[in-house]
Amino acid sequence: MSKLRSKPRNSRLVVSVIGLACLSVLIGLSAESFLTLTRLNREIRQYTHNQVPGTLKLLNLDRDFYQAQWFLEQAAQADDTATRAQLIAEHRLNRRQVRERYRVFTDLVRAAPGEQPVREQFTGLFERWRVQATRAAARIEDGADPAQVDQVVLATRDLFTQARNRVDLLEEHYHEPITLGAKANRADARETARAIVLTTTALGVGLALALYNIIAISRQQHAIELSHAETDRQNRARAFENRVNASLSMTRTEAIALQMMTEAIGELGVDGRVDVLLADSSQAHMRLATTTDLKADGPVCAVKTPHDCPAVRAGHEVSFESSTCFSACPYLRSRPEGECSATCVPINTMGRAVGVLHATGPDGQPLDELRVEQLTMIASKLSERIGLLRAYERTRSQASTDPLTGLLNRRSLERHIQSLRDGDRGYAVAYGDLDRFKELNDAHGHETGDRALRMFSRVLRESLRPTDIVGRWGGEEFVVLLPESTAENAATVLGRVRERLAEAVRAGNHPHFTVSFGIAYCSQVDSFAEVLALADAALLEAKEAGRDRVVISEQADRRFESTCAHELDHLFDADPTDPPPHGTPTEPDTAQPQDTVD
Repeated sequence: MSKLRSKPRNSRLVVSVIGLACLSVLIGLSAESFLTLTRLNREIRQYTHNQVPGTLKLLNLDRDFYQAQWFLEQAAQADDTATRAQLIAEHRLNRRQVRERYRVFTDLVRAAPGEQPVREQFTGLFERWRVQATRAAARIEDGADPAQVDQVVLATRDLFTQARNRVDLLEEHYHEPITLGAKANRADARETARAIVLTTTALGVGLALALYNIIAISRQQHAIELSHAETDRQNRARAFENRVNASLSMTRTEAIALQMMTEAIGELGVDGRVDVLLADSSQAHMRLATTTDLKADGPVCAVKTPHDCPAVRAGHEVSFESSTCFSACPYLRSRPEGECSATCVPINTMGRAVGVLHATGPDGQPLDELRVEQLTMIASKLSERIGLLRAYERTRSQASTDPLTGLLNRRSLERHIQSLRDGDRGYAVAYGDLDRFKELNDAHGHETGDRALRMFSRVLRESLRPTDIVGRWGGEEFVVLLPESTAENAATVLGRVRERLAEAVRAGNHPHFTVSFGIAYCSQVDSFAEVLALADAALLEAKEAGRDRVVISEQADRRFESTCAHELDHLFDADPTDPPPHGTPTEPDTAQPQDTVD
């Protein structure tokens, strides 16, 4: 009887032992799963913490390094001193930023496997590049021989290319262990999920725990996939931005820059039309600068000035889901093409609103966040390029024009003369002088004299052909070149100038003054200096004959011509700082009158 009772007791004991064993296995597996999940969470957090900041540091390092080399090469190609100095300053600023960003980056990835040799190679190449760049910048600022400057700049470009290759290797060494770790994490997660599912199938007690682990692992896998997707998106955005930068760096005019950006916008696949509207110099009118719609004959947006646009006033991009919404831009309503959605991005240069990028699409379907970011990037890069091109154009214009009259200065006029002679084209030369200008200054003041010079310059520009070349030779003296024109035709044109000047003096309530011209033709002599001497002699005849007239040279006195030609040739060959020879038209002894408003 006792033996019969002991069997069920033994059976319960066996079942209890088996149950305890299964429970122990379940607890062990659960503990292992918990530890695995904890490790996955920690590694994923570390991955997320390092991935984006590391990528941004590499982007900033690569961008500043590229800009430093670009500014150096642009400085080597610049024509004037002011532009070269500005570009050299930008080069040095970017060079210092590269060194600082590289120091921060090496602190972050110092422990990455395999990066030590590459980092040492980059350090050596960068230091060699910095020395070469310093030497090139010094030679550019000192105005060294262009051939020597080009040789040093080419040496910096070779070192720059090698160093950027090392940056790419650093990026591979930095991301490789993280990517491999992420793959290992996914493999571990799958194995853990299988173990939990197999165990909890037999043991209902662990079902809830198994489900929890599966859901948790799935979420972590989803987080990793999202992180990879975000990394891929950033890489694509970076590649697109680099292409935009590269294309803009090759543009030399606003028209080409706008065409490049139109093609870049076309690659985005925007479902609708994108316009770039730019303001004129008065900021009073907006014009269609470029559009993705090749058949367009005008802008779709009726905004008149930059400050009428809500996006410009807001200072950032603005999107409207539907033009029918009460909060939509007023310029979206009642358009002939019908209802639409819109995104507007302001275009600013040097803190000043100059236009807007206007994208329209189907009603109720605004652009997604990625497209808006890309259009904003394009607008920003276009703003920077337009600002740089306009600054360069202003600097070039200031260096080649007279600040008071806006006409070509003497140095620029000499370059046009040389170009005209190289083209073997016939031309007439007029040497003009304001009559009794000193008496006008003495009687009415230098302010009145400045107004007279500006009025005469304006009359010249309005009366001559676009192909004619006019410049201020010095003081109240002016030189006019009329290509492919005879001396007689030139006399007719300059007679019309005198008549229009008289009308302008009367209409402007200005003290009376006149102008005299002497004219010569290039076929009379062999060089421009001799032609100018003949025109000067004819001007003296006009002065002696009573002023306010046009006299054509007839080559009467060869001895006078030879003397003036010798003096003018000496003037062209002399250093600009040397004193001019006697009798040569020069700038007045007094300081340049200050440009004032008429």
